[in-house]
Amino acid sequence: MLTLLLGPSGSGKSSRLRRELKARAEAGLHSILVVPEQFTSSTEGALYRTLGDTLSGYVESYSFTSLAETLLRRYGGAAVPTLTEAGRAVLVRRALDQLLDQVSYYSRQRQSAAFCRKAAETIEELKSAGVRPDELARYARAPGADTDKLSELALIYGAYEGLLAQTGMDPGDRQELAARRLQEAGGGAEFFAGRAVYMDEFDTFNAPKRALLAAMLPAADVTVCLCCDGLQERDGGFGVFSGARQIAAALKAENIILMTDVRGLLEKPEDESTLIPVVNVSDVPHLIHKGIIRGGMIPKCRCCVEAVRRGVQKAFIIDGRIQHSVLIEMLSDKGIGTMFI
Repeated sequence: MLTLLLGPSGSGKSSRLRRELKARAEAGLHSILVVPEQFTSSTEGALYRTLGDTLSGYVESYSFTSLAETLLRRYGGAAVPTLTEAGRAVLVRRALDQLLDQVSYYSRQRQSAAFCRKAAETIEELKSAGVRPDELARYARAPGADTDKLSELALIYGAYEGLLAQTGMDPGDRQELAARRLQEAGGGAEFFAGRAVYMDEFDTFNAPKRALLAAMLPAADVTVCLCCDGLQERDGGFGVFSGARQIAAALKAENIILMTDVRGLLEKPEDESTLIPVVNVSDVPHLIHKGIIRGGMIPKCRCCVEAVRRGVQKAFIIDGRIQHSVLIEMLSDKGIGTMFI
């Protein structure tokens, strides 16, 4: 099961996640926490301060990179070499030499080390976005596209991938290989047995990370905290919540939770006793027209509506200020926020 928890920095997502990890540890339950590479050290320090010596042993902290390596060691593939930045540039040069007269637009750059490095970076970005050589070739034929440039880039990318298959892997390929190995192992049921997975400090996921996350879902209960700092709301759009909506749909999340600083949707915004506990998504346009849903609540509610229409079973707006608010909302019959169905 996948649950998404969304909110800006300071909304209490990480604090509540650590408290939930502590509660699980006190109950003798093991957990896995995945954070971005740059937060691994600070996260381990925060976990130790929250859990202490004994309970810290119940939580394993990973980045996507280290988790992928752990899975590759268990399920096979760890020994496949990974190319360095210089190695990728050399492979681009070999791809260009292999293509010979098929490349005319970039023919002058064939011997340029700077171009080869830049092309390798471009290929890495395309992979991160989940764009394969054949897809790029199709984009090149689309109306308005820079056909010559994109077509040749697709050729270079395809030749690069062919040579790479004989040589090793790009760094991002290791996460995709780990995802494939996990799928072949039925989601890694024995690896995740008895352990819930939590992901924190992310604002979105690139294609390799999405693949690895999706591969876990058949065997693991996963809660993902998404940070929406720096994203701007758009008129008539979902603004800061668009990332969660897209990820929820792509990964078929069962629940999406928006943390805010109000109890939920209130019939009278100034009176918290007028909380509306359940809203049918078909009623949202009427509630907007009546002015019950207004201001900053509009993009939150629209996000919940879109998520439910795209297959999410339930969407919630809850007050992040309430201790254990996520657990109360998810596990109690009554809940403490507003549920959209």
